[in-house]
Order: sequence, then structure tokens, then C-alpha cells
Amino acid sequence: MNFNTVKDMASQLDHQDKLKLASLLIQMALSDHQTQAKPSQTAVSGDYQYCLERVLKSRPNRLPALENYLEAILSFKGANTADINGIIKELQLYKAIRLDGETVVYLMD
Repeated sequence: MNFNTVKDMASQLDHQDKLKLASLLIQMALSDHQTQAKPSQTAVSGDYQYCLERVLKSRPNRLPALENYLEAILSFKGANTADINGIIKELQLYKAIRLDGETVVYLMD
């Protein structure tokens, strides 16, 4: 169904039903926007939280230094199969860091 069809159908509704429809559409748009704009906090891994705290204290400036640091803290923690690139992607996704080439820019204090 396209927009014009829905608009024509909605124009046939009375005033009260138009308000109900508008309210419903706004609620649907807001819920869609919230789920797309921000990943859920429950999806954050325990390794991510641990690494975030440590990285924000240490703040390695270069990408290879960040990778080595993450590998070191995760191996110290006892994580056997640490996905360093996954952690770095999560740090970028949650806007903790930004990579400018090989340089790490910190977006959180």
C-alpha cells in the first residue's frame, strides 16, 4: 500500500479517528526510531564493559597500541578467545572512540 492510498483512506475518517490514527503513527515512528538509533544496552558484553573502563583510563593513542592493550587485559582477565576487533567495533558503535586512520580519538571522558 502506498502513501496516497493511505492518505485517501484516512481522509474518510472522522475527526476523532484521525487523531487516534495520528497518535498511533507517531508512537510507531518513535518506537522504530528508538530501536534503530540506539542499540540495546543488554547487548553489551561483559568484556566490553571491562575493556571500556580500562581503555578510558589508559587511553592508547594508536590502533596497534589499543589492540595490544586489549589483548593484554583480556588475557590477564582469563579470556581465551578474545575478539579484539569486535571489542573495537563495539567501542566505536557506542561512541567511546573514533578511529582516524591509525589514531584513536576518545569521545568519552
